[in-house]
Amino acid sequence: MENDRAAPRRPVRAYARPVRRPLVWAIDVDPDEDRVWIDGEVVRATDVVWDLPVRGTVYGLLLNTVSQWTAFQPKMTRPPYEAPPSHPVLYVKPPNTLLPTGGTVALDPDVDVVAVGVTVGAVFARPVFRATPQMIDTGLLGYVIVGDLFVPHDDFFRPPFRTRARDGFTVLGPWVVDRTAYFPDVLRYRIWIDGREAATGEERWVRPPADVLASVSAFMTLAAGDVLLLGTPYTVPLARPGQSVALEVEGLGRSEFTVGRRGEER
Repeated sequence: MENDRAAPRRPVRAYARPVRRPLVWAIDVDPDEDRVWIDGEVVRATDVVWDLPVRGTVYGLLLNTVSQWTAFQPKMTRPPYEAPPSHPVLYVKPPNTLLPTGGTVALDPDVDVVAVGVTVGAVFARPVFRATPQMIDTGLLGYVIVGDLFVPHDDFFRPPFRTRARDGFTVLGPWVVDRTAYFPDVLRYRIWIDGREAATGEERWVRPPADVLASVSAFMTLAAGDVLLLGTPYTVPLARPGQSVALEVEGLGRSEFTVGRRGEER
């Protein structure tokens, strides 16, 4: 007779920095059940205060999700580019943008709402330069859920620093899931705002992660701790000051933050 009870989930290896246990690095987590094992103790992940899991340079990919590519494809043949991009389109999220899960994004006076993008970040364990798609995985530590926030805008014709490089606009964590425990073939995500589901979906990549990571490493060194964001959905919800946001990516876990106003932080 077949056992009706589901087999217990096995925790997976991850890497994180709990604020109150600064010597901890390697931990076991159940990303989809909000559980984490720290020094042999099982706790709820949302009850832990987390620091940033990594502090390297964060690079983002534009036009690497099918929905984003499809939405902007009609504009690709217009000036100034007049053709679809043949190489990865990158932007940088500087150190000022990094925010650990549980933090507050303080919007500037000229920003009324923030667009809440969600994606997967590939985290590098060692310097990688000119790696092949077959070898790129050996240079990775793992993958992290990322809230890639930006001021709503209509095009990518200008470098998006003003819209994407604001303080707190890259929410990382809480942990990096080991590369052997997560395969980023598809982005399955959910977004809540004030406890209500604001977006859910499944997003596929224009270029497979291994190919695009190798393409980027062909012209620049990706250092240990660097993060490459694989792309966000085209349609994303908007959040306003005073609202709370939660992100989930299947297999990576949950990240939360609140939206505030500059000068009104507690």
